[in-house]
Amino acid sequence: MKGTIIIGPAESGKSRASMEMVLDYHKDNVVWVDGNCNAVTHELLQQCCNTNTELIYIEDAPGVGCLEVLMQYIPGGVHLACGANIFPEIIIEFLGTVKASDLPTFQSFTRRFDVIDFFNIT
Repeated sequence: MKGTIIIGPAESGKSRASMEMVLDYHKDNVVWVDGNCNAVTHELLQQCCNTNTELIYIEDAPGVGCLEVLMQYIPGGVHLACGANIFPEIIIEFLGTVKASDLPTFQSFTRRFDVIDFFNIT
């Protein structure tokens, strides 16, 4: 399983592309996180997710700080309070200020995330 990161300027179509990906899942199995209002933490995801969660969608993430937390969930899953582990897909749509050069380049990052870059779409 890999996560998906979507970057691009405002009005580039990144939100529309994200929504098309999210619509592949039943709405009750998607955890929506407003990246502008919520810091992405282990505690937040444990509270929001349940055993039916198939997708964690983080909208308008303001910066790459959330990646450190999310990188742990790709190989290990989210450990819920009930003791279950779930392995949801992760989609992160960043605000238009985050560019490819802001993302980590180390191998463990590139193994765990695919990047869709709307800055390079003409």
